[in-house]
Amino acid sequence: MSNKENKIKVEIFGTSYILRGESDIEYMQELASYVDRKMREIQKETGIISPTKIAILSALNIADELCKTSPKKKESISVDTSLAKRAIELIDKIEKELR
Repeated sequence: MSNKENKIKVEIFGTSYILRGESDIEYMQELASYVDRKMREIQKETGIISPTKIAILSALNIADELCKTSPKKKESISVDTSLAKRAIELIDKIEKELR
């Protein structure tokens, strides 16, 4: 197995990122495309404008998908809706302070 580090430029939700890793480039592109699609779906469904909120809600949705498809992961990842609600409240407070 090669320890060669690959590098690729991807765009997720309108922002460019450089990804580096040992995974092949096609796989890294697929992951980035999946995250981009999830974020766009969340934005479309909720009407939320804040990229931070959209990213957090997308991450929660992806974590939920992971838990539902892998019983072993479900044991190690606890998705608590009250925690998600609290996270969104904290993001609101941070964004207000930054203005």
